[in-house]
Amino acid sequence: MRIGENIETSINIEKLDILAIKAVARGDAGEVEQKRAIKYILEVIGAKDINSYVKGDIEATHILLGRQFVGQTISAIIDKKFVYVKQEEPKEIFKKGKKTW
Repeated sequence: MRIGENIETSINIEKLDILAIKAVARGDAGEVEQKRAIKYILEVIGAKDINSYVKGDIEATHILLGRQFVGQTISAIIDKKFVYVKQEEPKEIFKKGKKTW
């Protein structure tokens, strides 16, 4: 996919994949739909098992790397490899909108 390319024509998706993803988004997906949606998101949208290097096309490489980062992050969360780190409250200087740099 290239910047500005139509997302609907740049990925291979079946009607059942679309319905499954929409059902997950609505919050009423059954087990089969949930599994289908996650599989599609990780494997296709997340560019799992795709070589991210596109010779001579740095833009395409960057796009694939971004897709893979999202897929790998979701996989890490699912596989419980993701460690939640509680963030501290913003310091008072940030709450007032002041910049420190």
